[in-house]
Amino acid sequence: MPPKGFKIMRNQFFASVAVAAIIMPGAAYAQSTGTIDAEEEIVVTASRVREGISGSITPDSPKARTVLTQELIARRTAGQSILNTINVVPGVNFTNSDPYGSSGGNIRIRGFDGARISLTFDGLPLNDTGNYAIFSNQQLDPEIIEQVNVNQGTTDIDSPTASAAGGTVNYRTIVPSEEHGAMVQASIGDFDYTRIFAKLETGNMTSFGTRMFVAGSITRYDKFKGPGEISKKQFNARLYQPIGEDGDFISISGHYNQNRNNFYRNLTLAQARADLADNGVYNYDNNPFCTRPTFGPGAQSEGATPQTSTALPGALDSSCTNFAGVRINPSNTGNIRINSKFTLAEGLTLTVDPSFQYVLANGGGFTTLSETAAVVRGAGGATGPGVDYSGDGDTADTVAFYTPNTTNTRRYGLTASLRWDFMEDQYVRLAYTYDRGRHRQTGEWGFLDAAGRPENVFGGRNGRPVLSRDGALLRQRDRLSIALLNQISGEYRGRFFDDALTINVGLRAPFFKRDLENFCYTQTTGSGFATCTTQPVATLVIVPATQVAPFPAGALYAPFKAQYKFDKLLPSAGFIFKVTEQASIFGNFSQGFSAPRTDNLYRAPRVVVAPETTNNFDLGVRYTSRMVQAQINGYYNKFSNRIVTSFDTDQGISVDRNVGDVDIKGIEASVDVQPFPWLYFRGFASYIDSEVKGNTPLSGTVTALTAGKRLAETPEWQYGYLAQVTYGPASVGAVYKHVNSRFATDANDIRVPGYNTLDLDARIDLKELGLAKTYLQLNVTNVFNEKYLGNISTQIVGPTFNGSNVSGLVNPVVGVTAVPSGANPTFSVGAPRTFQATLRVGF
Repeated sequence: MPPKGFKIMRNQFFASVAVAAIIMPGAAYAQSTGTIDAEEEIVVTASRVREGISGSITPDSPKARTVLTQELIARRTAGQSILNTINVVPGVNFTNSDPYGSSGGNIRIRGFDGARISLTFDGLPLNDTGNYAIFSNQQLDPEIIEQVNVNQGTTDIDSPTASAAGGTVNYRTIVPSEEHGAMVQASIGDFDYTRIFAKLETGNMTSFGTRMFVAGSITRYDKFKGPGEISKKQFNARLYQPIGEDGDFISISGHYNQNRNNFYRNLTLAQARADLADNGVYNYDNNPFCTRPTFGPGAQSEGATPQTSTALPGALDSSCTNFAGVRINPSNTGNIRINSKFTLAEGLTLTVDPSFQYVLANGGGFTTLSETAAVVRGAGGATGPGVDYSGDGDTADTVAFYTPNTTNTRRYGLTASLRWDFMEDQYVRLAYTYDRGRHRQTGEWGFLDAAGRPENVFGGRNGRPVLSRDGALLRQRDRLSIALLNQISGEYRGRFFDDALTINVGLRAPFFKRDLENFCYTQTTGSGFATCTTQPVATLVIVPATQVAPFPAGALYAPFKAQYKFDKLLPSAGFIFKVTEQASIFGNFSQGFSAPRTDNLYRAPRVVVAPETTNNFDLGVRYTSRMVQAQINGYYNKFSNRIVTSFDTDQGISVDRNVGDVDIKGIEASVDVQPFPWLYFRGFASYIDSEVKGNTPLSGTVTALTAGKRLAETPEWQYGYLAQVTYGPASVGAVYKHVNSRFATDANDIRVPGYNTLDLDARIDLKELGLAKTYLQLNVTNVFNEKYLGNISTQIVGPTFNGSNVSGLVNPVVGVTAVPSGANPTFSVGAPRTFQATLRVGF
């Protein structure tokens, strides 16, 4: 008979296995179904299961990776962007544009901006197909996010991206519950905030486990600064079908998001300096958009845009040159996602994730135009007649129009993976990614209504268009880009010496092609924007595409087509060595790659810039137990062929250049501790040392001395904590973060002061009242109402500024003899203290 101690150990082991089986669906920390399946490994011992602490997980991975689950996500402000939630990850800095997350924001990870970070949603790439931008206000409702995981400096082997020179952010939708139920959540807050979220779970609808959830939310609130409001609608659904007993499944999900936002108007450098010099804080009321349009009601009966040549009855204040009604950001986005896993044979697994995305969005716009301008006369030339847009019987007026730059994207994707476990502790995996984005960028002008607001938020594309005399669309942009990524990747993983050593080796091979067609003329001087006109060619100054400088006044490049191809082999390798059952050493090497953006490639003449590349090294130590999770790691990133756009004063055009290397190195640390069930603490800190290795030419004769300078908008130090105390049905949490000073220019001639924020949350669980799934939660952001600068629109150099420097916001221009007139970064003001209350009722 086995000894008593053996029975106890045996029972503990089987109990651990049972727990592992329960939590296994949420144990993988990756993006695509293939990577999730490959990483779905639970470490089971006789005493514990690695499952994280209070919603924070430090996976045993070769990479520096952090995972936050729904338990922690739900404590944040209702409706908040998931990118704000990851602000407690070392090396991550996200600056929100408002307290509730629906106005966008900027993210930096280890010094890399959003365009160089890969963002995925159930494996679906979310970066813009043209400029790779991340739109944080268009993310999934946080209530249905199962987990978000951050690779601080590397990608997964099958990451569907041609832009991720930095890390990745991946989040996943919850799986529908096997039990039917419903949840309704209502929130109110400062700035007239209201939000309703609802979710319905069908539970198992068939004997073979078919289940589904549907969810939706409606949000509306006023801007905290200046006139206007923010509104958002979102709808989601997921149908889930398990297959067999090997964890196979098919899932079909749908998502639709609609934003209607008024922009915040940012502070100029002069305004920010004046605020700081005056009272040491930034003025929320400084530089708002105005509430009255420049142009009066005009001929309302004809529904035409008002004229300005004469005083009109009821004309409004003509001093308002920035009317909030046309400074808007409408967007309609949606996607359909299929995730699936099939066990083909013992040890052979296939995953297939196809998808489709749709985007329609613009950033508003406002232009005045003479009724006899050249683009209005069109084919009639300089002597042709104009158009009476104002409807007053003549063509002697200057008229206001709504002139947005609209982007419409249709994107088809597929990520497939085949994994072969040829031994119990070793496997190989092959993956293929297809991503085709049809990126249509147009600028059809539209009419304003009697109040000076757009008749249609998408201008003449969806509404009444503005036509020239010969019937051509008036527009300021008309171009088409097809971005096509074909990627093949493979990896090997093996565990050796009784699982003491794990080795990963991989290779990612993206083949990226971009076809471009510009249907308009391109300006040779100034901004390089398009000129869309039907004027006779004889009246235009057309220069050959091979000519660079000098250009005749008013010269244009003719419409053109171009094709660019960028291929790269990107190896990776990593290891985990277990020193003890709790402690391990990990390391990783990987290469990254970012192809030039559409704006880099549309500039004529043909632009030749090499893709940006990175070599990233991570080395760290990790400790994991039921009570403590701790990780400290150092990293080094060699960023090469950095692309910078600058205005060449000699040539009179914006030019894209590869300006050399940037070395980024640093240390990151985090610790999660839960010594008692009622107390949880997470501390995090990071140090980033970035150095630009070369100077940046602004023209043939002027160079900005950027060598030895830090990356813009990248703080050297960040640190903070997340704490939570629970007593009976009540719990209180706090999130504190310090961000030290950042530079607003590559030349480091404008420095923005550091800041501290503290957010609080408190929850009362109503389970003891018989409401098992119901609670009341209060959130307060920026508790001490700190006034600070958040988002920065960075530049290469700052403008020459007269007057003494102000401590904390300085700009001595060093080594630059001629500063471009447009070199003037702007700054957003961080949101003030904000209260929100949420009642969640579950059934």
